[in-house]
Amino acid sequence: MAGGPTIGSTASIGQRRGLRRVALAGLSALILQLSPPAGLPLAPAARAQEPRILVVSRGRVLEEAAAARRLAESEVAATEALQRDIDAVKAELAAEEEELTRLRAALPREEFERRVAAFDQRVREERRRAQSLAASLQRAYRDARRQLVDALAPILDEVRTERGAIAILDAASVLVADPAIDVTGRVIELYDQRVSVPVVVMPDEPGTRGGADPSQPDAVEGTSGAGAGDIPAAPGPGPQGSVAD
Repeated sequence: MAGGPTIGSTASIGQRRGLRRVALAGLSALILQLSPPAGLPLAPAARAQEPRILVVSRGRVLEEAAAARRLAESEVAATEALQRDIDAVKAELAAEEEELTRLRAALPREEFERRVAAFDQRVREERRRAQSLAASLQRAYRDARRQLVDALAPILDEVRTERGAIAILDAASVLVADPAIDVTGRVIELYDQRVSVPVVVMPDEPGTRGGADPSQPDAVEGTSGAGAGDIPAAPGPGPQGSVAD
């Protein structure tokens, strides 16, 4: 019949449909083979990229690490010991001052003035000694804290390499950050493994370096008739992590 499908054309259409079904089935099987089984992680290229910028709280490390805490305790103990020594000297000088006051009317003028001069000299010496000891204490613990700060750099670099990061920022300089990139805990963990308490070196016989200079008038003048209260107190412990001169 004119215009109608022939037997040959009908067979050709069926063959083409059959081929398409075979091709789709093969493609589906290939997709299934390439897909990972349920529960397995995606390939590395499909995973989210690891963070390449990390943050650390430098202040926390230098306060909470075991070496830093023990150094701070040692500094407090040394400062308190120095203050006890200063207080004992003050008590001795106060007693001597009271004795001079009591003897003023009983002693000849020349003898009294000689004793006053000797007392003033001792006050000056004890003041210089206290200032020198305080300066030595501050200097020794400042140097020890600097050692703790210097020990932090290689540990930070180790963590940076470990995490594949390009940089570690101080958390104090970061306005906001995902807690996932904060490595402070890991840094403290490694710091405790690697760093011990620095040895604090105090001179056996402290001089006047860093303290009062007896060659300067302000260090000794104006002490005539000085009392025990002129001896300075021991300095307070320095902040951890501070290496300012």
